[in-house]
Amino acid sequence: MGRRDVLIVGLGLAGAALAWTLRRRGASVFVVDREEQVTSSRIAAGLMTCVTGQRLVKSWRWDELWPFAVEFYRGIEAETGTSLLDVGPMVRFLNTDAEREIFEKKRKGELAGLVCAAPNLEADGRFQPSAAEGAIEILPGGRLRVADYLNVTREMLQRTDSYRCADLRLPGDVELAADGIRIPSLDLVVNRVVLCLGFAARGCPWLDWLRWNPARGEILTVDIPDLGEDRVVHAGVWIARQQGTRYRVGATYDWKSIDSGPTEAGRADLVGRLERVLRVPFEVVGHDSAVRPILHDLPPLIGPVPGVPNLAVFNGLGSKGTLQAPFFAEELLRSIGFG
Repeated sequence: MGRRDVLIVGLGLAGAALAWTLRRRGASVFVVDREEQVTSSRIAAGLMTCVTGQRLVKSWRWDELWPFAVEFYRGIEAETGTSLLDVGPMVRFLNTDAEREIFEKKRKGELAGLVCAAPNLEADGRFQPSAAEGAIEILPGGRLRVADYLNVTREMLQRTDSYRCADLRLPGDVELAADGIRIPSLDLVVNRVVLCLGFAARGCPWLDWLRWNPARGEILTVDIPDLGEDRVVHAGVWIARQQGTRYRVGATYDWKSIDSGPTEAGRADLVGRLERVLRVPFEVVGHDSAVRPILHDLPPLIGPVPGVPNLAVFNGLGSKGTLQAPFFAEELLRSIGFG
């Protein structure tokens, strides 16, 4: 059997960040993934936004997470010769008097240097006047092309014979032995296993103690020829340029119908919100849905799995995975004593 330091199960945002982090530490890693076409990571917009919510609150641990994430993704771009991360201002429409009052109160205080007025959008023919009144710019902001990032990660692993498309049955396919953890179906022995399964962890007996609060999200791909906007727009719906005249538009949050796919209700909701923002015509050309792996009353879950030697979990990134995954990959390795 071959031997590696760490087996990662799952190549979403968590698994990819962990794979790159281990590689940079000189560790030998092997990754298995089921290669599902639609997952919460693969359809994610990859947005990193420093000011969120109706009360214009700075994102949790932004001052730590943002510079760490930018350096992490820039390093991958430099190593692979790819362009994955766009950094620049975002536009946020203030749709109520209360939001405008909060902006005026916070712009010179806790949000100084992060927000400013966005001039001339009130008269911009692309947006509905009611939507564009009182628009602001948010600085800084980032958008990761997540599908490209995951593909680049998989290609890196394949070049080093460190990847397999496989659906491991847990715990049946894993043998806890004295000399390490054996995975006979992969002809592999590893020192540690890290489960980066996202919401698929719901069916894993080792993780049946997790308290889930998952939310299914729906996202549209829309063609908007006359928009011409590179900045991400937040206006009750977010609009993010994908390529050319194609944009991603999202997203819904549904805590009840977790196991359903894309729905007509979700599509109608997003289309209705988009119509309230845009004056220019658009056409829906794609519709995706996936479940965000959100844990009940918990930030991202990292660390050893109780009662199972040399097994760890990295989960619960929710809708902030692009921002949080690089930082918490490092935290995970510290939590398991990986030098």
